[in-house]
Amino acid sequence: ASSFHYTFGGVKKLAVREKLENGMRLYVSVPLSEAYQDLQRPILFMILGSLLLFLTVIILSVYTVRIIHRQQEEKELRVKLEKEARSLKELTELMGSMSTLLSNMPAMSFSKDAETGVYLACNQAFAEYAGKSSPEEVVGLTDHQLFDQATADHFVEGDQKALAMDGAYIFF
Repeated sequence: ASSFHYTFGGVKKLAVREKLENGMRLYVSVPLSEAYQDLQRPILFMILGSLLLFLTVIILSVYTVRIIHRQQEEKELRVKLEKEARSLKELTELMGSMSTLLSNMPAMSFSKDAETGVYLACNQAFAEYAGKSSPEEVVGLTDHQLFDQATADHFVEGDQKALAMDGAYIFF
């Protein structure tokens, strides 16, 4: 059997030709829209199913990429936090060592607020020099609260010189 398309009266048609055993030919002709009518529904379902499958794959891919990206960000954050925790531990240990060193060395050491002149910290040697039994008794006081007028004025003058300099300033 052979088939061909043609148009008759403005209607597209499909014709099938078959040679019969008696030598005659049989022609069957139908409008093209009717010829494929039984195939249209399954083809439509296949197309819609393919589109649905395609959209599902895209949505799952985007979701998977987001999960992977989030996991990577969480891993990077975990690594960063672990590094910062190690650094903080090392800094705490170093500060403890420095505090022990400053507290137990025979030379006096202290720190003051540059604007108010209030002592923020000192070691035992400075506390004893100031006539106090512990550094805690010195913290929060000024030179004028700890020493006589002349000594306090001398220390305040030294502080002002130290603050005016760009480098280290040592005075006795």
